[in-house]
Amino acid sequence: MPIQLSDFQKIGLGLSIFGVGFIFLGMIFLFDKGLLAVGNILFLAGLSMIIGFERTFRFFFQRTKIKATFLFFGGIAIVLFGWPLIGMIFELYGFFLLFGGFIPIAINFLRRLPIIGSILLLPGIRQVVDSSFYRYRYDLLFRQNVNSSSKRTHSTSTPPPSNNNSNQSVPLDKNASTITTVLKVRPCNTNVHDVPESYTDNKLITAVRAMHEYLLSPSALETLQQYKTRSPYTDVADISRMLTVYRRGDVEKRAYEVWGSPENLKKEKIKRAKALQNEDEGMYLKKITIIKAYQK
Repeated sequence: MPIQLSDFQKIGLGLSIFGVGFIFLGMIFLFDKGLLAVGNILFLAGLSMIIGFERTFRFFFQRTKIKATFLFFGGIAIVLFGWPLIGMIFELYGFFLLFGGFIPIAINFLRRLPIIGSILLLPGIRQVVDSSFYRYRYDLLFRQNVNSSSKRTHSTSTPPPSNNNSNQSVPLDKNASTITTVLKVRPCNTNVHDVPESYTDNKLITAVRAMHEYLLSPSALETLQQYKTRSPYTDVADISRMLTVYRRGDVEKRAYEVWGSPENLKKEKIKRAKALQNEDEGMYLKKITIIKAYQK
């Protein structure tokens, strides 16, 4: 299924292409300051028109990309001030740090083309490309997630339980295997955070997600207008593999009609989350009771 672009996004795509072209011409003509400056301005303007000004701002000013953003815009400023060669070095390095994660995706796309794909699939070139760009992508993902994973490890770790009955004698059975019981009490959290903030930016939503996020039944979605889109897990525009989606605004409107208000929907989510948590805790305590009975 081809990507549908609005007229505004088509203009942005054209500006981005012209910007890359001007930057390429500026590098050919011995780093011409005027061509490089015009190319940078057109590229940034086109990128903002394609993905939106808010998403562009959030992309460049993430905590993990502050250094890359500083190098990229600093290189553009140096080009505008009259040192094009030095500015392009900083700009290219910042561009690689910002968009390096998208290079493997572009390489996979180029490998499907007739002539360029056969060149990229040659044995020597393929090993070099895979070992450089893919390793960089995984290292970048690791650096972005190392802080969150370390915080998660410290938050979920529990101190060892204190043994107050250490002086009591316990009969030992050499044939029986020892079972260590570790009881972890899960705190009761009534706040519902089942939907990440980045996901709400999507304008389309699947039926399963609509039923989970807005607590709607399948019959409540039958009256809404349906759309067909390509699955994100395949690159082939096959009709049999297309997903049936709904507009998020239509689903929200229907959910508020069913539940009355956003507050009622939130209360129902909290109620169901508590019921599920109580059920899980009951099953967990039952398992602990069985283990203790087995130890005796």
